[in-house]
Amino acid sequence: MRKRKTLPILTATALTLALAGCGNDNTGSPSKSAAKKGSIATITFENGEVLETNVLCHLEPQVSAGQEILYTATSLSNPYFDLTVFGENSSFPGAKLSWHETKDFKVYQVSWSSSHLLGRSTFEPVVEANTISGNVTLVRGQDETSEEGETRQAKVVVNCAN
Repeated sequence: MRKRKTLPILTATALTLALAGCGNDNTGSPSKSAAKKGSIATITFENGEVLETNVLCHLEPQVSAGQEILYTATSLSNPYFDLTVFGENSSFPGAKLSWHETKDFKVYQVSWSSSHLLGRSTFEPVVEANTISGNVTLVRGQDETSEEGETRQAKVVVNCAN
């Protein structure tokens, strides 16, 4: 059962990482801004629980694999954080956020996502200077807590390094 539920998560994460790393394929040249290292993503739940990790940010629009990405912040190691905002004409329009902690990609210690909600996500983060922020409803995925489907309100802040 876990393989069936984790495959879409892994596929979406892999696709987002691949798209974010490809740059702008409209002109065949690299994108205008390089990914910003030394950035921190923080998810703060209403109950005070905080999740935090280092990420790479790309704050300018890019087209990758035919998909418009408006901006993205992604971690490259465990815990896996991904906040990607796709353009209206992409296959996945709107903002997607996920957080996964795992040892082996078979069992998640912690798993949260905005993509598990039915219909289009109401998550609309904003970029001001070098900060991405927004309020989001996250749904717990299948993880060690055995509380799959639990929903929580959270504030997301990504401080992107200059």
